[in-house]
Amino acid sequence: MAAKYLYFNAAADDAVTLPVEALQSMNHNGANTVVFEFLTDKVNGNVSITITTATDKEKEFMEDVSNAIAFGKDQFLVVADDEDGKYISTNVGTSGSVVAAIGRDVGPKRKVEDVTGATNALTAAQSGTIFTVNVASNAATTLTLPAITATNIGTYYEFFIGTENTGGIDILTASIDDTTGDVFVGALGIGINGAWGASTAQDGGVFYLVAGADDNQINLTGTEANGAGEVGSYVRCVAVKHDGSGHSQWQVTGWIGTDDPNGTGAQVFLNRD
Repeated sequence: MAAKYLYFNAAADDAVTLPVEALQSMNHNGANTVVFEFLTDKVNGNVSITITTATDKEKEFMEDVSNAIAFGKDQFLVVADDEDGKYISTNVGTSGSVVAAIGRDVGPKRKVEDVTGATNALTAAQSGTIFTVNVASNAATTLTLPAITATNIGTYYEFFIGTENTGGIDILTASIDDTTGDVFVGALGIGINGAWGASTAQDGGVFYLVAGADDNQINLTGTEANGAGEVGSYVRCVAVKHDGSGHSQWQVTGWIGTDDPNGTGAQVFLNRD
């Protein structure tokens, strides 16, 4: 089958033609907005094109584009040409101002989500997301990872503490069975908050914390004795092993802050069963 190409024109001397095979997604991420993401260069990144649709017609617009790609006979498809007022769909915004932006050489992007709710069950579709945790009123917060299966190895999440929470921020595995429950493996570095007296004892401090064999909870509470989880703490969890008859494993890396200069870190990795 001959290659197909998509044409976008925002104005005179501002247009781009891209191969359909480079199209990664059409993303409805705002009111009356659809963003085309093209991976054109694995080194330099993407081309990102923002289209303004008719009111509440994002789905219909994406359907029109999909049908034109799948069933249209033309190799050269004009998706949106604001200069000449030509469009692939009737479900676009005002003629002449449909192409809101053409972003060239946009570096590869990561998904980012702001966590403000206290109870959060993560999904495989959120793999690769950076979660900034900003739960108000020191509400005890849980972030539950999906169960590791044979098909979701490589799923990963990153957590950044944006707001300290004395109620606790807990990253949990989905299961706690002594034999087959998911567990954490790996280690976290611990840094001490600089706000302590020069005479404060530090002889018992632990600054490299290794997960125990059955640990299935990461407790991030920066002010807790022997704990950690100050603002700026960062944890990455990657599903690295599935074991149908034993413990499946989340690999943990990161750097977490503490107010306890003499802390052992004993309250960070926990076994909750």
